[in-house]
Amino acid sequence: DRVAVIRAGEVIPQILRPVVEEGARRGPAFEMPTECPACGTPVERPVDEVMRYCPNVSCPGRILEGIVHFAGRDAMDIRGLGYERVRQLLEAKLIADVGDLYDLKVEQLVQLDRFAEQSASQLVAAITASRARPLSNLLFGLGIRHVGKNVAQLLARRFGTMAALQAASEEAITEVPGVGPSIAMAVSGFFAAPRNRTLVERLARAGLRQ
Repeated sequence: DRVAVIRAGEVIPQILRPVVEEGARRGPAFEMPTECPACGTPVERPVDEVMRYCPNVSCPGRILEGIVHFAGRDAMDIRGLGYERVRQLLEAKLIADVGDLYDLKVEQLVQLDRFAEQSASQLVAAITASRARPLSNLLFGLGIRHVGKNVAQLLARRFGTMAALQAASEEAITEVPGVGPSIAMAVSGFFAAPRNRTLVERLARAGLRQ
């Protein structure tokens, strides 16, 4: 069904009513899935949240979305690395996570369909250029829960380096103006996971600004 929406206040839209078209048939009622549609893992709903999440870190859907997010304009801004390209690289097993992007070579890419010498060179150049993005872009690109673009900037400004943020306690992160307990817990939990620490170290070795 369609609804009528107006702007309420500065930015928050307000739903007024459904838009009923004569002769239109109502579709089936939406049912929240109980399993991840990509990997079949039972979804989880955190306390006090409406959203449901797939907890499987190896979920192909999560991996795809994570890499696309990392390459997005507000993150590492890797031009030419959208959904189709990422799917292609994953299916070819040239990448498994964002760290693998920095090992890609033109010679590998030209072996794939729809990759000419020029497009392969342009993608490798875009990946190389992303190494110079500031810390705030990298923090946002890592997809840490609750860390949007603005929070990433606050954390980067306060701690200055990735190492300092990793070493910070949850209490120290909470003291950053604009960063609440939920965000601090998510950030601290992210860096506590060995998998994530290994990825951050790998990105550092690849030459990303940290």
